[in-house]
Amino acid sequence: MLAGSTSSRLGRVALTSLTSFLILAFLHWTWTGRDASDLLDNIKSYTSSTKTPPSDFIAWLRQRGISHRRHPIITIGDSNYLPALHHLRHNLDKWKFGNDLVVLCLDQECADDKSLNGWYINLDPERKVMEQVAEAKLTASMDLLRAGYNFVFLDGDVYLTGSRNPFHDMLPISNHTWDMQFQKDFELPSTDLNIGWFFARASEATKEFFYRSYQQWRVTGAWDQKIMNEVARQMEDANALKLHRLDLGRFRNYMLEDHEALLFGAEAEAAKFIADSAIIHYTCVEQGLKNYYGTTFGGSTDLTGYYSAAPAMLALANIEGTSQAILQQIAFAMQIAEDTSRALIWPHSVFMIQQRAAGDTTKYVAHTNFPAVRVVNYKHAQRLGIELLESRFIYNQKRFPGVQARQTTIDVSTQLRFRGEQRTSEDMERLKKIIHGRPPDIIPTLDFSGFHAAEYAWLRPEDVHDSIYYEITTSDYQSHVANVSKSFNALLQTTGIEEYSAAMLSQLQICRNVDWDAGCLNVCEG
Repeated sequence: MLAGSTSSRLGRVALTSLTSFLILAFLHWTWTGRDASDLLDNIKSYTSSTKTPPSDFIAWLRQRGISHRRHPIITIGDSNYLPALHHLRHNLDKWKFGNDLVVLCLDQECADDKSLNGWYINLDPERKVMEQVAEAKLTASMDLLRAGYNFVFLDGDVYLTGSRNPFHDMLPISNHTWDMQFQKDFELPSTDLNIGWFFARASEATKEFFYRSYQQWRVTGAWDQKIMNEVARQMEDANALKLHRLDLGRFRNYMLEDHEALLFGAEAEAAKFIADSAIIHYTCVEQGLKNYYGTTFGGSTDLTGYYSAAPAMLALANIEGTSQAILQQIAFAMQIAEDTSRALIWPHSVFMIQQRAAGDTTKYVAHTNFPAVRVVNYKHAQRLGIELLESRFIYNQKRFPGVQARQTTIDVSTQLRFRGEQRTSEDMERLKKIIHGRPPDIIPTLDFSGFHAAEYAWLRPEDVHDSIYYEITTSDYQSHVANVSKSFNALLQTTGIEEYSAAMLSQLQICRNVDWDAGCLNVCEG
């Protein structure tokens, strides 16, 4: 499974022999009903044999200068992960761990990247990719342990915030109360482990844990996290493995967080969340959005001048309405960004009115901090040729001394004159000239707060509840929202926004579940 770009056959021969031995030993143990300890003694004897040469992978590690005095930090990815991997390496460099990062690369482009220690995994096109990823994780772990390495493993959707050194939030090697340290999968009373982040000591107990997990995976083909939890539970109950579960307040599991309250509301809450976190593991976020989330919440660095040499930018503020109304406002901003050669800072949160059809009726749910990435398909929007920046770009930029762009507000309703004044064809051109004329360190921010007729606000005082999301139960709200939508659409026409942004609007995609709650792997595209 683990194959280098240029290497001998020694590692593959050793791994094949180990695999064959484990399967035969497991089957013999199963058929004869022998005690599990017999199997483990045989495994231990086999794997500790001094006659087994180091694998190609271990020899390569040593050539890269990663000796036993270091703790390799192992992750898995392909060329799609390269931007995130570069930022991960740059974050680790702050604590002098950068060269300890080792990427098990799933394609040649990743392995050839000179800024990373990339070990090529030769994937078999006839097998499922995730099956081979699980095998790579387990076999690399066994190789490392057999060679005496203590190591950290992290999934590709784990992002360091840069706020805290993760090693400072784990028990040190000098503390012998643990064999392995894991991220938690849930809060207490659950004892479940998340295998997306763990620190493994090269103890006999840890070796036994991985050999058991590997032989069970080879026989059953079950989910590697499920298997590793089962083996960990068995060994911990038998006092055969010492586990330390890491603090979820430092090693975050995103699926457990109240996103709208903590991360998409007040900036102070989001900033504290990031400052308190060593890592954020973006569980339950679909693949196409993981990098957006990771970058938004502190995962990017100033590598290649990402923040210090930022392009001219455009932003949005005070976006509200139904999904279609919000889509129109974002389409307009993207068209302005394209025409003025500015990158667009994706809106962070919007005031959203969800419309949920229920038979002959519609339920309306208000969200004061609805993630904009849940309204418009961000991954698809990235393909339209406009540079898109993460929604907290301005706050992330503040982390770098001497680098700070300033915002200036542009009231859309004033600039496009819809309050009883006759719009002219020059209004849109004037707006673009105002934006284009701003220097690069000024961020014009399109403000939609006044973009409605006075009598047609999306929410009236009687509709409002004291909560960040709630069902609107006012009896006449359905007719009210219909009138507001009609008025809003009329304003789009009279201001020229509808015509101006029609082409952009036709290219954007609305999220499939925009009017419903997000589920696991169902933020937008699920």
